[in-house]
Amino acid sequence: VEWEKHESRQKITGHLTEEQHEHMIGSVAYARQDQNLLVRIAPAHWESKLSGMNLFLIGYKNGKSFSDMPKIRINIDFDKFVSVYDGLKHVSIKGMKFSQGPDSLLIEFPLSALGDPDFILSSAKTYMADWPIETTEWRSIVIDGNRD
Repeated sequence: VEWEKHESRQKITGHLTEEQHEHMIGSVAYARQDQNLLVRIAPAHWESKLSGMNLFLIGYKNGKSFSDMPKIRINIDFDKFVSVYDGLKHVSIKGMKFSQGPDSLLIEFPLSALGDPDFILSSAKTYMADWPIETTEWRSIVIDGNRD
């Protein structure tokens, strides 16, 4: 995935509690490429401070019940193990790609696995051991071309 080709980017930074001194999530950016959602996560600190990260992707489609839409959680352990859940159920997503570059994580996720949504609600959360450290704000991402 060549991230630089995409002009439409949305940067999301997390909010920390007062006792935390450093941001763990530098930025999260989204783009659409054909029928895929591209997500670029730039952690401010890597394995030395973080043990993992979750990316939440919740689709919404006009005319379809929200309860029927997939609620995806991508669990990224920094030993390069990635697992995907729809609610509490472990799922395999055909066409999903994950790569770790020198300064970011890249995820390519098929929009069909999110129910071909009109909007996606998304947030990211970092962990140290089993303790949550930082969570980004929830964002609504409009999927251009999927709305009437």
